[in-house]
Amino acid sequence: MNWTASQLAYARHAVREALHGLPCGSRIGLGAFVEYRTLLLVAPIEVCENYHDLLVSLDYIDGRMRWRESSEISKGVFWSIRASKELGENSNVLFLTDGHESPPLRRRAQPIFDDIEPGEIHGWLIGVGGHTPLPIPRTDREGNRMGFWRADEVVQRTIKSGEVGQDQSSEHLSSLRETHLLTLAQLVGFEYARLEEASTVKEAMLDRRFAQREPVPTDLYWIPAFAALILLVVRFRPAQLLKLRQLQALKRPGLL
Repeated sequence: MNWTASQLAYARHAVREALHGLPCGSRIGLGAFVEYRTLLLVAPIEVCENYHDLLVSLDYIDGRMRWRESSEISKGVFWSIRASKELGENSNVLFLTDGHESPPLRRRAQPIFDDIEPGEIHGWLIGVGGHTPLPIPRTDREGNRMGFWRADEVVQRTIKSGEVGQDQSSEHLSSLRETHLLTLAQLVGFEYARLEEASTVKEAMLDRRFAQREPVPTDLYWIPAFAALILLVVRFRPAQLLKLRQLQALKRPGLL
């Protein structure tokens, strides 16, 4: 895909496509990750009855919701698991991110949450973005562009002098940190997929390993109505056929 488009815009597009393709009875909630917290914005609700409300809520998720200029992805994933546990509805988590930790983690450092066991909550990490580092747009509180973040405005990774195999730190550039996301997915017991096509999100949501089947009310009133219609057709069809034959007989030559 063309990653010159906003990562957030494409992620919203993928979720929108997933909502459209989910069967009625599915329950979806929406959350937003800012700084180190994942906040539940919309509790899980049925998709078909609340489809337009979900779309409107999804469109409101943008950079204007942030209150800090940081992005601690690992902590955000753990907080999303905590939020899922608090719902108490056997909810799964689908977390979309480029994996860019800001400020960067110390080497081989990962946050530890003692109250969460790996695999306790099922879910997916969906990697958003491309592998080519690109400038990160800088916006004001209203979402207006203010240029791009510069290297001296962003906390950079510390690189030891003469360290082999390390390039210059470039935390002011955005790219998919896939290796970090794979490690994080393994740490919390999640699956990982890269958002190469919009259908990736829907496929993850419909994964049979995590989908939960529950009985839901079904409208069956159409069945007796349809049966009554069939009976009416069967009841009056012979009379209609008889009248049609009589009219055809009257129209034959010699009978007019």
